[in-house]
Amino acid sequence: MKKIILHKKTIFSIFAIGAIFLFALCAMTYYNANKIDDTEIPLYYSRGSYVFDVYNSEERAGHADYIFIGKIDKVIETEYKYPIMIETEERGKIVGKEVKEPFTNYSITVLENMKGNLIQYQSIPILKEGGISQNKRYYSVLEDDFLPEVGKVYIFYAYAQPDGSLLVTGPGSNIEIKSTMNTDLDSIQNTTEYQDTLNAYKNQKISTRERFVSDYDSNNEL
Repeated sequence: MKKIILHKKTIFSIFAIGAIFLFALCAMTYYNANKIDDTEIPLYYSRGSYVFDVYNSEERAGHADYIFIGKIDKVIETEYKYPIMIETEERGKIVGKEVKEPFTNYSITVLENMKGNLIQYQSIPILKEGGISQNKRYYSVLEDDFLPEVGKVYIFYAYAQPDGSLLVTGPGSNIEIKSTMNTDLDSIQNTTEYQDTLNAYKNQKISTRERFVSDYDSNNEL
């Protein structure tokens, strides 16, 4: 996949994600549709402004509702939210266009809970901000974030939404386990990624905000 940050036209939009954890100020950059490389789907980034330091692992741990080790089973679908009107250039003309943010639905299996108690060893859904655009011409993700891949194991920082779903979004919200090719817990627990996350969790800086409980919390009756 070609990874590019395009600078032809920039617009700004303020929107709330699930009304729970951040307001993101997104600088979204669009491209001329006539200049698409048909051999590859381009990737562009949106810049977010967060209510906490997403690059501080202790703050990130304290802000999350759930931290867990999970394996991506499959991609379910992409849904589109938060429509905005933007201006973009097409064939030399400035035109208005409605666009929506992509969110990718995944089915995952939780292998271990670090914070919170999600159901383990059966598939549950998560929603990841980012994905393929409505016109299928490009991928969109937040800056310094990436979309997880099927079959791989990640450490997830997730936020319970008011409707009981799980949202994964922002830099550091899914960390790939790269230090081992094995998916057994003993091997995962010995990785740098796991130990760094565990240390951040033990020293987490709890933030004050309204919190919710996931429908897939093992303490709930499903």
